Amino acid sequence: GEAVLLVDTWNDVSRVRRPAGARGVAYPRRGPWALLLEADGRVTRWDVEARRAVGAFGDDGAPPADRIAASDDGAVAATAAPDGRVVVWDARTGERRAELLATAPVQGLALSPDGRALVVADGNRRVRRYD
Repeated sequence: GEAVLLVDTWNDVSRVRRPAGARGVAYPRRGPWALLLEADGRVTRWDVEARRAVGAFGDDGAPPADRIAASDDGAVAATAAPDGRVVVWDARTGERRAELLATAPVQGLALSPDGRALVVADGNRRVRRYD
């Protein structure tokens, strides 16, 4: 099947068709692409204007990631898996920048606008900041 991703680009709405199964999406404020977290834990970069995939990165870890966040410029992404594994990525090159293990399943994560700090909320009701 297919899913339709609607992306509000201020004055218009672009439709991007892609295979179903996305677990999440991050749309950086100033970035050139949307980042889709696929069912297998990989991240696909979508050029919103061209309406096509322009790259992918990540791994098919066990279990696969189910949360995603991005910096404002789209240069840095973070993914989290249900087992507490969090990976920070260079979203342009797909290189792994850092990896950490939360003490409980990750409930939410966010990157600072410049991508230098990561905030992780876990199932133990802890919120931690990593620089």
